[in-house]
This record gives sequence, structure tokens and C-alpha cells, in this order.
Amino acid sequence: MTKNTVSVLVMASIMVLVLVSLGVWQWKRMAWKEGILAQIEQNGQAEPIGLSAVIEKVKGAIGGLNKAEYSHVRLTGEYDHSRQLYFFGQQKGRVGWFLYTPLEYKTGFFVFVNRGFFPGNRPEASAKGLPLPNGKVEVVGLLRMGLEKKPSRFTPKNNTEKKEYFWRSLRDMTLGSFGGKAVLSSINSSSIHSREGSTGYQVVLPFSIDLERKDHAGKWPMAGTTILKPANSHFTYMMTWFSFAITLLIITGLYLAGQGRKE
Repeated sequence: MTKNTVSVLVMASIMVLVLVSLGVWQWKRMAWKEGILAQIEQNGQAEPIGLSAVIEKVKGAIGGLNKAEYSHVRLTGEYDHSRQLYFFGQQKGRVGWFLYTPLEYKTGFFVFVNRGFFPGNRPEASAKGLPLPNGKVEVVGLLRMGLEKKPSRFTPKNNTEKKEYFWRSLRDMTLGSFGGKAVLSSINSSSIHSREGSTGYQVVLPFSIDLERKDHAGKWPMAGTTILKPANSHFTYMMTWFSFAITLLIITGLYLAGQGRKE
């Protein structure tokens, strides 16, 4: 076996290992995505329940409140439109802003509600024609957890001063909406309503709610924008990497066979 043949064999072996590793990684990602889809179907299609019932439901569960993601919830409270936040995004090919408004559902306790999508330029809370529900309102929607870090390095930073956001960081949202006058509650379901250490501060719950759509009828903001069937292309990616590995094995085998005949 020549030196060149050994080099080709070593390089091919390394590349096959890398391709197989990528395939296994996509297989694990596929299992994770299937779990998300199952959770969306189970939680989102159930009858809406109160937040207290959701918390009770996940007590002791692995993952805590993360297991409550996409739960169908119902609660009442009052919006504080002066603290409204704006999330840049798109909906059905149109660029615009998602409006997140804090809802005080219990004295001193707030939860951010994604009231829906508004196309075009950012609307102010006092914009003409923008509905501002006042007094006690009933909110029905899906519970969503926040993100601990930016989805990618290309995602812009949230601008808490302008209240303009590009990814769902509840810490940034709390800072932009309340300044230093509120604290983000612990993710621990058993202490979610604890005000220990927060005397004199508002308390923001560690999740938001995506308002469900009733009848859009051309009115903005348009609610019901949650993606309930995220794309799951991991099987295709997995088979692609494994196919590359098999193809490389075949090519290497043919090369070695040819070298053997020459010798």
C-alpha cells in the first residue's frame, strides 16, 4: 500500500466519521422536534385552563414550566398600554411588528401578552385606529417560554430604550417595559407567585401568552399568529449526511480496488 493510498484512506475515514456524526446529530434533532410537535398538539388543543392550573399541572415534572409550553390558558386582567413593546417580524410575507402588552392579572403581577401583528411601520400605543382594550379583559391564548440567548449571531440586539425587540428575551422585555421597577419571577413553578425579595417591585411572570385569533375581519393587530406546525426537515438532513457517508465509502472502496489492481 503506497503512501498516497494510506493518506486517502485516512482522510476518507475522517470524513466518513464527520458525516456520520452529522447524521446522528440530525437524528437527535428530529427526535427533539417530534417531541415539540407532540407537546404542541397535546397542550394547544386542550380546553383553556387558568395559570394556576397550568403551574399545578407541571409541578415536579422534568423541565418544570417548559413542559407547559403551548398550553391553552385563560385569564383576566387589565392591559397597561403605556408599557407596550414592539417585536420586529413578518407574517404571511408582510413586514411589521408584533405588539406585546403587559397584562396585570393579579395585583402587582404581570404577564406579557402578544396581542398580534401590525404590518408596516411601528405603531405607537396611542396610534389612531389601534384598539386599546381598557378595563377587565379576558385573554385566551398559548403559553410561550422566553429564550435565554439569541437564536443566531445574526439576530440584532434588543433595544430596550426604544422598546424594539428582535428575539423573545423576557429579561430584556421586563427591563424595557418596567425599567428597574420590576423583577422576573423564578422559573421554579413552586415559587412563581413568590414576592420574596421583590418588595416594592412589580413581578413579571417567566413566560408570555400568544393571544388566539377570534375574528380578524381586517382589524389590526392580527392575533393567532403562533406557528403550530414548525417545519421538521431533520429526517431529510439526516438521510443527506448518511448518503454522503455511504457515497464516500463506495468511492473510497472503488479507489482502493483500482490501486490494488495496479499493484
